Amino acid sequence: MNELISKFIAYLWEQVRLHDIYVLGGQGEPVAKILPKIPDMESSSNLRKILERIKTNIYEYPEFSMTDSRAFDCSGLGTEFFLLYRLIASDMTADGLYNQCDDIPVKADGLKLGDAVFQQGYRSVQVKKKDGTTVTEKVPYKHHVGYVAEVIDGKCTKIIEAKGRAYGVVASDFKVSNWSHAGRPKFWNDEPQPVVFVLTRELSLKDPMMRGEDVQKVQERLNELGFNCGTADGIFGKKAEIAVKNF
Repeated sequence: MNELISKFIAYLWEQVRLHDIYVLGGQGEPVAKILPKIPDMESSSNLRKILERIKTNIYEYPEFSMTDSRAFDCSGLGTEFFLLYRLIASDMTADGLYNQCDDIPVKADGLKLGDAVFQQGYRSVQVKKKDGTTVTEKVPYKHHVGYVAEVIDGKCTKIIEAKGRAYGVVASDFKVSNWSHAGRPKFWNDEPQPVVFVLTRELSLKDPMMRGEDVQKVQERLNELGFNCGTADGIFGKKAEIAVKNF
């Protein structure tokens, strides 16, 4: 399997473990950082759902942290990783991600790790006809995306998705009826280009914690040299600080 796909799957399961929340427009911001902005990003009814989710996470899940756990919407869960590894050039909606995929049938035995599955809806648009009149038409678009994260005996069993404000980021059982379309992102099949990595900022333990590809590269190299950083997740935490000092 492509090494990047393996990293993507590990990244997805880490977001499930941290019980990340759903916020429209969220793209990996720490919960503590995005929380004051949510009233400007969501309706009052959606805000209540999000706050209830956070409250539940605090009481039920010790892994949940206001500084470590993050906020995503459905497309942001994928694009945060894709942007980090320069697989796409800009942020995308679920519809935009679908346009980056090779269309494949939505069948449990036809999906592979890293594939994307979509739900389709319809929206009204104004279309100008040749005679100059304007009519309203309903056009299809992909309004939700999830990612294939578990395949057993050749069949897709788990989809990881930023499911909604009342759920957050979860691993859902695959059900054909829930997904109308599926696709394999074309960049998984592209030949990876060599990238020369240059550290452009000083890394240190901060609140909120520093994140990014540069952090991950440092973690990977320290682990290779025997200075244990734990998982190379791109988050500069206490383990990374200790490893740097030991180095």
